[in-house]
Amino acid sequence: MSSKGRILCIEDHADTREVISVLLAQAGYEVTCAESPFEALTLVKNTQRFDLYIVDTWLPGMSGLELSNNLREFDDEIPILFFTAASSEADRDRAFECGAHAYLVKPVDTNKLPAKVSRLISESKQRAAKPQGST
Repeated sequence: MSSKGRILCIEDHADTREVISVLLAQAGYEVTCAESPFEALTLVKNTQRFDLYIVDTWLPGMSGLELSNNLREFDDEIPILFFTAASSEADRDRAFECGAHAYLVKPVDTNKLPAKVSRLISESKQRAAKPQGST
């Protein structure tokens, strides 16, 4: 069975990582998890391409916002989904300023995360398939 896409989930809480992994694996995605931004950056630099990054805001040693900025330094195409308990409008705005494509506040209905992931990956693949210069 072929995967619908490769996802890198950056989340420091083990229980949340497990829930994300199970939900998205059941939906047909290959999920790799990292506990820290530093582990995530190592994976991104040394592993095959991912189709989506799922990022928490509060991470050890570096915020999710800083991680997004780091990811954007060498890859501005792969969608970033913030999946976080940071619920203010300012938090959301900062995430989008740092390159986020979508923002979900925890906890969410178990159907929302796979649906959002599917939409983001589909849209990303459609953008990548368009010939350069077309609108």
